[in-house]
Amino acid sequence: MILVQLFIISCFCVLNIESQFFNYITIKIFRDDRPLTLLKADTVNNELDVTEIIIENEDLPILKTGTFQNLTKLKKIHINSNNLETIENNIFWNLPTLRILNLNFNKIRHIPNKVFANLAVYKMSFKGNGIETLSPEAFNNLTNLHILDLSSNQIEFLPQDLFTKTNNLKKLDLSYNKLRYYPKIQYNYFEEAFANSVRYEDTCIDLSFNNLLFLSNILLKGIRYLKELNLNNNNIKGIGETAFNDLKWIESVNIEGNDLEELNDEVLKLLAMARSINVENNPWTKDFVCKYTIWCSNNDVINTMDVKCT
Repeated sequence: MILVQLFIISCFCVLNIESQFFNYITIKIFRDDRPLTLLKADTVNNELDVTEIIIENEDLPILKTGTFQNLTKLKKIHINSNNLETIENNIFWNLPTLRILNLNFNKIRHIPNKVFANLAVYKMSFKGNGIETLSPEAFNNLTNLHILDLSSNQIEFLPQDLFTKTNNLKKLDLSYNKLRYYPKIQYNYFEEAFANSVRYEDTCIDLSFNNLLFLSNILLKGIRYLKELNLNNNNIKGIGETAFNDLKWIESVNIEGNDLEELNDEVLKLLAMARSINVENNPWTKDFVCKYTIWCSNNDVINTMDVKCT
């Protein structure tokens, strides 16, 4: 009899541990779109009508397997400024209506492989975490993903197959990282992610404020339509002759604040399709300043150079 009682108690404790995902923290939720505050919460998986979850300024170092599961009405998750460091696999399970996932201003250093695979999210944000590495296929099979914000981190390198089966991206923000140019890399990063972009769509790749030294012919290969490309405030000294060759339409290009002295004729030819080109704050040669002034006049492009032809 005593052994049976001990077994029941033991099972109860195990179940209790497995169902505790938070250390009795304050969680704001919306239940059927009505606001509610959960005090000393250890789970949200019993809130079957929850549509939005907000956890901010709590001590939440880890998201455990099964933290969010079977919440079929859940649309938004915001976990911001919580000292979050570790993301386990299978955190998100059976969340068919989840569209927005924000994990901003935490302490995540690494995004594991396929941790978000098969989610129907529209927008994901990891701003200001200090992320250093991304696993290959970190953003695998996210066919509904349109907006991805990885800005203000410490990313130096983008692995191959980062966006396998994720082909509807519209806006990618990698600004304020430490991305560098690797001459030996012979794969393009973004072709699959932007495979379904179309002309006149509001699309953007933001690579500003990184450590790029050269814009290779590979980087943008395969991208046909892009409204906005931000390359400003890097250390770019040169642009490959065919860097923009696959583009059929682009509206805005920003190369301000780099170390460019001139642009070759092939690059200028392709840039002629853009409505806006920001070329300020580069050490342009005197000859190129005059050449560019004439080119702008001939192609009806506003000249944004901060130096004049003399």
